[in-house]
Amino acid sequence: VPVLFIPMFLTPNGTTGLYNLILFLLPYRATMPEISKYISYQFGGFVMDALAVRAIVYTILTAVFIPLSRLGFKKQIPLLKKLLFTIQQFIKSR
Repeated sequence: VPVLFIPMFLTPNGTTGLYNLILFLLPYRATMPEISKYISYQFGGFVMDALAVRAIVYTILTAVFIPLSRLGFKKQIPLLKKLLFTIQQFIKSR
């Protein structure tokens, strides 16, 4: 959640440093298109615009974090089963 709100208070500093390049990839800046500025990312001799880099980075992050979230939810399954069992017992007792 901080990734969504902290960038609201950060502004680009006018130079083309790593700070600005990361800032333009964050979700808040993604909702504010910079039409007057062309923001590009260079990887060796390959140059991409900010929209393409966002798509690639977000796809990679999704592919990494979905399996990690599954591991986190596996720990919660016994608790959810216990809660469901308790709710069922409560309903049956009425």
